[in-house]
Amino acid sequence: MRKKGKNNQLDLFGEKLPQRKPIKVIARTEDPDTSHEAANDLEKDQPKLQRSVTAIARLLASYGPMTDFAIASHWAEVWPEKYSESLPRKARHWAREAGLVCRDGYGSHNGRRVIMWGLGKDESFLEERQQREE
Repeated sequence: MRKKGKNNQLDLFGEKLPQRKPIKVIARTEDPDTSHEAANDLEKDQPKLQRSVTAIARLLASYGPMTDFAIASHWAEVWPEKYSESLPRKARHWAREAGLVCRDGYGSHNGRRVIMWGLGKDESFLEERQQREE
């Protein structure tokens, strides 16, 4: 499933992954100082953040559309390091911001409707985000 590109970069689906912008990690203003410190530390580790985005894409390529709960339950298959409970959900968000993941319908978790995430570009999300940043 994964191939080496010309620059020995791992590719998904035989295509070179697009160059990604650095991922911004943000803590809410009302979060405690420790959350802001953790966000600053994590944002400095861009290789880890980029690997987490690729891990989400690999999971969705293997299993098809998944809920955040399903992603979290399979995360250890693509992430051998220790991780926080929130990393799979954050990685899915970063992958969506990178244009790799989009909403793909609805599923169910504990009797409640939840969003399914699949591979693809979420154009409306990216347009809204760009407008907010302008």
